[in-house]
Amino acid sequence: MSSAVEGLLAELRSGGQVDSKGVFSLDLPRTLDKLSHFRLPSPYHYARNLVASAVAAGATYVRFYSDADDTVLEHDGKPYPATQLRDLFGCLFEPESNLAVQATRELAIGLHEVRRARFHWARLLTWDGQAGADLQMTERFLESKPRNRAPWPDRRMTCRLSIREKPGLRTLRKMAVKTVEGKTPEARILDDACRLAPIPVFLNGQLLPLALQRPMLSGAGVVHLFPQEPGPRVPELLREMPADLRRETPDFFALIARTSVLPELTVVIHGIAFPGEGVDLGRPGVCAVVYSNTLVKDLSETQVVRNQEFEAVVARLRQAVAERWPSVG
Repeated sequence: MSSAVEGLLAELRSGGQVDSKGVFSLDLPRTLDKLSHFRLPSPYHYARNLVASAVAAGATYVRFYSDADDTVLEHDGKPYPATQLRDLFGCLFEPESNLAVQATRELAIGLHEVRRARFHWARLLTWDGQAGADLQMTERFLESKPRNRAPWPDRRMTCRLSIREKPGLRTLRKMAVKTVEGKTPEARILDDACRLAPIPVFLNGQLLPLALQRPMLSGAGVVHLFPQEPGPRVPELLREMPADLRRETPDFFALIARTSVLPELTVVIHGIAFPGEGVDLGRPGVCAVVYSNTLVKDLSETQVVRNQEFEAVVARLRQAVAERWPSVG
């Protein structure tokens, strides 16, 4: 992490407070002003973080609708804690890294970009079957209130986020892109990023297919398996693969295969695919897809940090590839 970023984090943490329930909070105007210096690669990359938030929250599906001026994301993951929504951006500075915090952190990153890019407003409604929350946000305003009534008639457990664009040049451009390409910039980004997601992702009502289908695989095998299955779609793909290649470990799950449809290494973090460029697995034509909750992204949200943990995963993949295919060719 750069010294500038470390300095900012230290400055913001020093101005925060911890309440009687252990919730870390920050001065909102000051925090938003400081965070304005950090941005995603495009105003539409927020969609990746919102999907990642749903996957980290344990959702079994994500539905994403997008047109020129409206975006709606719905999922059935564990509702975000009302205490964290009350101080949403404070979670970006918490050292804790369990899945609940990661889910809220991904939500905060996505909504920070929505706010920074000056969308008109955003509203998040959640319901866990007994209670819920109502978060509303504009460029300079953030408020979260508890709910004691379900936001929808069937009272199902759901999180629903609505985002409205300001009428203007950007909405006209989005309309033009959708007319020419058949999808909005957000949907196009998710089309690229979510084709290895471990759960079904629906874009404007259409199920996004897996990038890795059984006919594309040759001699595929499971390297590691989470104690908990990594979503409903991936185990379906891995059915009937050799049982002796299954080994349990707490840190990651990977599929290795001989196929030309994917780069040599792809890392999937909370449903979003990141290329592992420049990694040699030791055999031509072999690729690996790694699902991990512990590998981390860089500040650009486009690459995986090449830290000690990443190198350990790559070393384990090379070993597994050598065991699966002892000879080259």
